[in-house]
Amino acid sequence: MNVFQHQSIIDKINLKNRKKAIERKIERRLDEVEESNQEILEKHKENKAYILNVDNLRNVELDNIKWKINPKSSSFWESFAKLSNNKCESAKP
Repeated sequence: MNVFQHQSIIDKINLKNRKKAIERKIERRLDEVEESNQEILEKHKENKAYILNVDNLRNVELDNIKWKINPKSSSFWESFAKLSNNKCESAKP
């Protein structure tokens, strides 16, 4: 075996090792991206659930009185707090 054949074998081994290293690096990056996507999906689900809850509050019926509410207004939160406090106080023994 001459020097050129020996160097050729070493080059092939190095190429295989580099290829494996690159494949591992790509797999790690794909795992990171997948994990990040899962976190984003979970946050999106939480936000969606919050939006649905706010939408459910638009038509609230308390004590047989139907209230049309705009959750974006500050008076909504004041009214909601007053109504909630009244409900809590009326439930007290």
